[in-house]
Amino acid sequence: MPLDPQALLACQAAMHCVPPRENLTYARAAIQLQEDRSTDALKEDEDSGMPRIRPMGFKDIPRVVRTVFGALDESHDPMRRYLVDTSDFKPTRLTYLITYLSNFVMYTLWVVLGLGWVIDGGDSFIIAQLNPPNEQTHLSPLVKWFSDFFWKMNGPFGFIFTQEQRNRQTEIHTTQSTSTHLALGARIKDMLKISTLATHPSAQRKGYASALIRRVTEEADRQNRATYLYSSNHFASLGFYHSLGFKTVGTYEVGKENEGWEGEPVVVGIMVREPRKAVYSDAKAASLV
Repeated sequence: MPLDPQALLACQAAMHCVPPRENLTYARAAIQLQEDRSTDALKEDEDSGMPRIRPMGFKDIPRVVRTVFGALDESHDPMRRYLVDTSDFKPTRLTYLITYLSNFVMYTLWVVLGLGWVIDGGDSFIIAQLNPPNEQTHLSPLVKWFSDFFWKMNGPFGFIFTQEQRNRQTEIHTTQSTSTHLALGARIKDMLKISTLATHPSAQRKGYASALIRRVTEEADRQNRATYLYSSNHFASLGFYHSLGFKTVGTYEVGKENEGWEGEPVVVGIMVREPRKAVYSDAKAASLV
């Protein structure tokens, strides 16, 4: 079955994947610093045979959107099905077009805030919060307004979501917030977060996703901070995340009491990787400053 593109915005809105970030001036400066200082790190990756990782730019957005649509189409993610497969939803070409355009807006925001890193121009990418919430300053008024508007409206064109889809998004957000508080408590203020990870089917099994996660966890180790993420396809991805040092510290279920959902409850894992001591080259560390 072809992927309903509305699934992407529904998943992102329900999971609230975009965390607060530094103000716009700092974000732009950080992006420029990454571009100016990452040359040596990229050369080091090439010499070692590792995939070349660089900050996500505006030119990568079309390919990144293609990657997410392709990855979701092949992933059989139960969370995607739970959010989209509702009896009151009837996909049309208009909802397809609006959702596709909305994704361009969403990834543009991520680029502005300096949250993304890519391999092969976006065939694989990661969205990660590399500064914990307690060390972040306020967003500029314009960016803050846009970010808040985007997520409160479940995307800038939120009217494409049906009432049942909105109810399920609310269920996920509420359950996730409660479960995260129980599993992580106050320490979440000092943790780094991986929000999104995707690889296009044509680029899978090349080690791209692992390389992207390792780049983020290397920065976490440098800061001596733990990293956390949500695994919506939990049981299928356990082995992958375990191999990268993540452990399940909590789970939660959605759909268990939803009479309109005919599938099994969707289990989401809250996974944490504790910091490790390691030695980093200046070039490697500079690539994520």
